[in-house]
Amino acid sequence: MDGRSLTVFAAAAAIGASFYVFLTPDGKKKKGVKRDHPPGLVNLGNTCFMNSILQGLAFLPSFAAWLQDISDEGDGNSLTSLAMELKKIMKTLNNGCMEGEDVICPDSVLKALSSHGWIIPSEQQDAHEFFHALSSTLDDEMGELPGVMNLSDVAIVEKNDVNEDKSMVHRNKVPLRRDCNKPHLPFHGLLASQLVCKQCGTKCPVKFDSYDSLSLSLPSTFQVGLSLEDLLRTFVCSEIVDSVECNGCKERNSVQSSGSVRTSFIKRLTLGKLPQCLCIHIQRTYWHTNGIPYKNNAFIKFPEFLDMEPFLYEPLEQHSRQNGTERKFFPTTAGNGDLNGYLDELVGSFVGAGNKSTSRAVYKLMAVIVHMGTVDDGHYITYRRFETEHASKWLYASDEVVEAASRDQVLLSSAYMLFYERTRK
Repeated sequence: MDGRSLTVFAAAAAIGASFYVFLTPDGKKKKGVKRDHPPGLVNLGNTCFMNSILQGLAFLPSFAAWLQDISDEGDGNSLTSLAMELKKIMKTLNNGCMEGEDVICPDSVLKALSSHGWIIPSEQQDAHEFFHALSSTLDDEMGELPGVMNLSDVAIVEKNDVNEDKSMVHRNKVPLRRDCNKPHLPFHGLLASQLVCKQCGTKCPVKFDSYDSLSLSLPSTFQVGLSLEDLLRTFVCSEIVDSVECNGCKERNSVQSSGSVRTSFIKRLTLGKLPQCLCIHIQRTYWHTNGIPYKNNAFIKFPEFLDMEPFLYEPLEQHSRQNGTERKFFPTTAGNGDLNGYLDELVGSFVGAGNKSTSRAVYKLMAVIVHMGTVDDGHYITYRRFETEHASKWLYASDEVVEAASRDQVLLSSAYMLFYERTRK
């Protein structure tokens, strides 16, 4: 589901639930003692996917600051529906709850999404998809809809379709222009991709695409001892793209203007801009050759402090200068030795953009979301940080249940999603 091009449905589901009220025998509210953990979240019927994401977002300082910043701007009414509800819930989930008020109801978040056209069926949904729904809706709330739409866009918007696959959908089916002057979500980063010809070294302009999370694939064959860094290295690994038209080879071979030369290119994918809050999604659903889905439960080791420096984009010229060499993008000879050395240097710059880590690329683990069960049936839980007046600790959150957890429990969990915050360590 793309936040920039969302799907339109005329109807929206209204979901409601009541809050718990705790009273003493004489009818008065209890005066409880403040606990050293935040409240749990009511499960409204297969909504553990939502509760896990809300608990995971709660202790991200940059996200909380972003919600506060947009509410402080303008006339005081700048917080719109979803942002306002998230700000309230995030604040509650970062405070110790009072005795007798151990659970809160997050139905306001579902209502806010419903008001934006999201249809969330009662069946279990995917936590990562829900995170993307939150992110894209917050983006929409920060921008303005266009004043004029052409007739073809109007026709698409007015067309009624039915959602058949029971997955979350959005009503917008056409890309909408935005005039946004507010700060971007702290989850937003940029992927940098570039094509470089294997024959002559011609490079295409770098293209940047925005992301709110990184989805990492697991290897097709079972491997022991895999780490998160291994998956990231695979994510930015170069690949060969065949039959790409190359103007550089065309000029070098003096091909007539009407002709073309097609060669193989190396496709480079790196991280052009890192977000303040890094969301990493480990894909665990795959399919057998007969089309039956299955869940890959392979354990992926992940660090408490993650260095993203090796995966950052670095122009080849800069990489060459740092190594004390100067190399042109067009090799002067077609000899294999010179060209192979150039390509080795090129690939090296893709995935090893510097061995020295810097504070700008070091992230601290803030929350882990785990999916327990099978591909067809399961439950989401969250490990998250929480600070009291005296200490910082890890918590285990499963809907209404919130209890203390150890650091080892967190680091030995089978992560589905990871939330990191950039740190100055």
